[in-house]
Amino acid sequence: MSSIYFREIGSGPPLVFLHGFCDSHELWADFIGEFASSHRVLTPDLPGFGRSPELPVPFSIDDVGDEITEWIKKLGLERPKIIGHSLGGYVALSLLARHKEQISGIGLFHSTPFADTLERKKIRQKVIQFVQLNGIEPFIETFVPGLFADKLNPHIESTRQRALATKKEALLSYSVAMRDRTDQSELALRSTLPLLIIAGAHDPLIPIEDLRKFAKINQKCTFFELPEAAHMGIFEAKKLCQAIISRFATPE
Repeated sequence: MSSIYFREIGSGPPLVFLHGFCDSHELWADFIGEFASSHRVLTPDLPGFGRSPELPVPFSIDDVGDEITEWIKKLGLERPKIIGHSLGGYVALSLLARHKEQISGIGLFHSTPFADTLERKKIRQKVIQFVQLNGIEPFIETFVPGLFADKLNPHIESTRQRALATKKEALLSYSVAMRDRTDQSELALRSTLPLLIIAGAHDPLIPIEDLRKFAKINQKCTFFELPEAAHMGIFEAKKLCQAIISRFATPE
């Protein structure tokens, strides 16, 4: 039985928002009110983050996806659309791969269907080694500002505070899980479910050119580029992102 912690507001068709790496459901606190009049909006803490218990180590992105699927079943959610930010997008893709009958579409919000490149895998390994030696705080102090195009963005501090609440074991385990996750690009191309991609032109973590090419060959993909954003369009282009997701989430 799933013990995922979550918050919910509103009523209507279910819409689930999955947060990213070193974050929690609180990421969405000032973002989701826009949808409450038309949707039942749910924001869970992924296992090991926020108030949700950790999974046994080691675990994979698919293990996380299975846990979210059990949570969806427990609540009796009828084929929600899933919006996943960064890591949350990888979890959404796992649901698409393994439990597509449980969902009606996914949105990749500063996320990608592609696996890590060799270079990206090396960077993740360096993060793992650094945190093992130095702890979480020195990593977070450099990691969080890099998520924003504007290094003076007022939301950097609240993002930093949420990230500092991350447990060391969760940070390390998720780093391994993301490094070793499966490439889902072919799956996303074949899928008949609606797919939304929101990408930041200045994102240092998700190469936007790869997503542009992917969107051109995927007829089911709706692609939006945020010209002023890096990895945190939730804050950097809030109103635009709300409008994009609202159109995607509204039943046809």
